[in-house]
Amino acid sequence: MKNPRVTTMLALVCMLLFLAALGLRLWASTRATQLTGPDHIAAGADRVYVHAQGELLVLSDAGALLARTATAALGLNETPIDLRVRQDGRVLIALQRPARLLQCEPRHWQCQPLGQGVMSRLHTQYKVTVDEANGRLFLTDFDADALWMQPLAGGEPTLLIGAQVLQGPNDIALDAPGRLWVADSGHHRLVAIQQDTVGTWHAGDSLTARSRMLRYERDWPMMLAAGADGNWWVVQPDGLGHAADLLVYHRSSGIEARIHLPEGAHPVDVAALGPAMLVTDRERFSVYRIDAASRQVSEFGDAAFRAILGAAAQRKARYLQLFQLSLYGMIVFGALMLLAAVFATPKEKRWSKPVIAAPLAPSQGPCPSISGIHWLEPH
Repeated sequence: MKNPRVTTMLALVCMLLFLAALGLRLWASTRATQLTGPDHIAAGADRVYVHAQGELLVLSDAGALLARTATAALGLNETPIDLRVRQDGRVLIALQRPARLLQCEPRHWQCQPLGQGVMSRLHTQYKVTVDEANGRLFLTDFDADALWMQPLAGGEPTLLIGAQVLQGPNDIALDAPGRLWVADSGHHRLVAIQQDTVGTWHAGDSLTARSRMLRYERDWPMMLAAGADGNWWVVQPDGLGHAADLLVYHRSSGIEARIHLPEGAHPVDVAALGPAMLVTDRERFSVYRIDAASRQVSEFGDAAFRAILGAAAQRKARYLQLFQLSLYGMIVFGALMLLAAVFATPKEKRWSKPVIAAPLAPSQGPCPSISGIHWLEPH
């Protein structure tokens, strides 16, 4: 182009379009990252509760969608850190910013705080289980490497296990005989916590989380549930949480099987439902039902439930598509911006070599006198 002003303006327009494509890419990446499949799941005698995308979805034990409630309607503005169902059907919702535990009547979702004595002692990542037989809560504190006990009736909490025994503890559950087990993630094990005859709590039996069956160092036990088969079912990610497997631990000998989930699955939480196990998958936007005896995997939930998860998956796919298209826009507009900048430069200066001054020749005469110039004279 002969008019440098036009080419300069085109270069600026292309630069703005390049920056717009970059902004679109960052926005699409953020939105896609925020869209994940179901995370926490809890099961009672005839109800299943799934948290997904800011909603609590209530299903029957057969998978029929019964209700859906936005967590914002409950006054919650964050993703729960844990879900539990009590024997009487009430639901426990654990939150972490700040740490608080809500006990909710699911019919009308009327919620009351629970375990207030221990909540002020916890940090940002904790898990909870209810010991109904003895009227108490057990809670792990990931950041403090601690295990707490809180009476359901209220009162002061008790620190059962402090640092150095546990390292980054996560989920916690009771086995059939009533023993307390902890996913001791940092020590790569499941460990039983038991009370001796004088009332002191200590670590007892343990099952290692390392085995030849593992893939890609996925040896950090995170979530666990006791199955009807008497075994532990454990969601076990790698150290960065980028991927995870579902493993079955024999109650006395450790890892005995890895459940083969669909390709690309990323299990997050696990719960027992009668003779089956339910597992959430954040990457494939699914919940799986696994027969504990045959270990056959199938999709859980009716068409209405799957449609809710499928809609979220489609939104994520659209954001990922925008993420990819914005890269093409950056390449095209970046190339056009450089091309316009070249044409905006006068032709004789586009490819000219830089001007380099010739080196100065050494002086042949005497050096000039600096006498009388006080700031140059040596001292």
